[in-house]
Amino acid sequence: MAEPRFEMVSISVAGLNGRAHSDAGWAVRWRFLSANNRSIAQSVNSFPDGDSCAFAVQTLKAGLKLAEVLTVRDEQGMWLWQLRLDGTSVGVSSRKYRRRLHAINSGSSFHQLAESSREINRTRVRP
Repeated sequence: MAEPRFEMVSISVAGLNGRAHSDAGWAVRWRFLSANNRSIAQSVNSFPDGDSCAFAVQTLKAGLKLAEVLTVRDEQGMWLWQLRLDGTSVGVSSRKYRRRLHAINSGSSFHQLAESSREINRTRVRP
């Protein structure tokens, strides 16, 4: 079984904006996968390249002791969690939850697993 890990994903900028795939450019985001390969979290922002994404993950991991996990509701009343460093959201849950307790548990799980995770896995391409 795989270990929990950060992974970089390259996404077309057109795809981020809801348009058809083009060669206009690429953005990189990180996501965090559990040991059973389920996506737990993803970056709030996208990055211009893999190096800046890897630096953001290193910064996140270095600041996890001071980071806070907050639960919020979306427009449909579903719960999700956000990881904040110095008041700025840097990570968000990959899914939404019907119950706040499930969002809290997922955020806490990410917080614990991310601290002990290894180096970030380099890029997968997603159209």
